[in-house]
Amino acid sequence: MPMRQFRPPMVRMQHLDRLLRNSRYPNCSAVARYFDVSPRSIRSDIRYMKDMLGAPIVYDSRRRGFAYEGAWQFLPEVLLDPMEAEALMATKKVISGYHGTPCHDEVSRALDKVLQYLPGACADRSESDIHSFGRFSDPLVSIACFTSIEDSLRQQTKMRIIYDDSSRSGAATQSTIHPYRLHFSQVLTSWYLVAWCELSQEVRTFAVSRISEAVPLDEVFSLQEGFPLGRYLSGAFEDVREPQLVKVSLRFSPHHSQWIRERKWHSSQELEEHEDGSLTLSMEIPSLEAVMRWVMRYGGEAEVVAPEELRNRVKEEIVRMGMLYL
Repeated sequence: MPMRQFRPPMVRMQHLDRLLRNSRYPNCSAVARYFDVSPRSIRSDIRYMKDMLGAPIVYDSRRRGFAYEGAWQFLPEVLLDPMEAEALMATKKVISGYHGTPCHDEVSRALDKVLQYLPGACADRSESDIHSFGRFSDPLVSIACFTSIEDSLRQQTKMRIIYDDSSRSGAATQSTIHPYRLHFSQVLTSWYLVAWCELSQEVRTFAVSRISEAVPLDEVFSLQEGFPLGRYLSGAFEDVREPQLVKVSLRFSPHHSQWIRERKWHSSQELEEHEDGSLTLSMEIPSLEAVMRWVMRYGGEAEVVAPEELRNRVKEEIVRMGMLYL
């Protein structure tokens, strides 16, 4: 019975190997019918096995089929055990949530090349048997801009960008930047570009979705000497970073403290437990704006203890919200 569903070349070669190993003397026409492909595809598979993998395949004219003329092992080192296969299939499921976003197609094709080595039982198993993953929000990123940024990063050349800088200047700005790193935020499910900005004379984090134009320039640059890129990324809060570090203290109710204990929110965090079951979370963070947005998600379950500037910002926001609903 023909296998009409898609089967990549490696699966066909595994099938050929089983037939050859069992002295079934397969021929191109019969195998082509089984996979519902052309005999030319099977001839290409056999030629690949002989020329690239060193398989000792010969044609037996008396049996009208192919055979091994000596002992040979078909890629034993690349076959995956069940746990490894399951992990890869789960990864495939995860990246399906990023369909249409930068890097999705390349990563998906790379996984497909590895997954074709799976034994038949594993390959036919549904990816959702024991794992399921929620759909991520689609970041609105221009693929053309993203590709240009990647090119500049690889060549280490400057770029000219047009950026929606409404949070700072209230308008789009044009600037020349030195791109350091493309960073995907798992918290915000968005791409960011860390770069030195010639206009503001500082390292900034740009939301790639706000870059409407990105043009690589011919001028090469050098990474700012001594700039701690890894520490810069890990020190951000909610992937937002401003030049000044500020110590904040937030007290969470007994009811909500259990969720705060379950995660590490920042590399600098300290937890102080209280007798009533509440706790205080203290961190040195680089953005009051980001922590204000974050703490307000918890409503009355969280109180800003310090600094006073953050308390006042939250108070003002609560008054604004009250005017909308009262």
